[in-house]
Amino acid sequence: MYYFEVNSPTYKGFALIQTYIPALTLEQYLHTGRTLTEVEVKDLAKAVLYILIYLHELNPPVIHRDITASNILLGERSGNSVGQVYLVDFGSMQTVLATEGTETRTI
Repeated sequence: MYYFEVNSPTYKGFALIQTYIPALTLEQYLHTGRTLTEVEVKDLAKAVLYILIYLHELNPPVIHRDITASNILLGERSGNSVGQVYLVDFGSMQTVLATEGTETRTI
């Protein structure tokens, strides 16, 4: 994921550039009848948390607001690994604008 900020005298904004990932959502994956082991669930949770840590450390921080099974993509698996995990659909994300206190803006 790439991002940039626009800071002009008349407009301030934040844009995310997303890439197409050929993968199933966690929701689709589970609807196929596939179950996850306890280890896979823990690995999945850790991967999502690392993504959230990254997003929250951005300046301004990015808050996703819609973490669901349909917004988590599971890439290619290898062995017992849950595979690459992606968080998608930033349509309802928020940024916390440090210059305006704790006010948030929906993007």
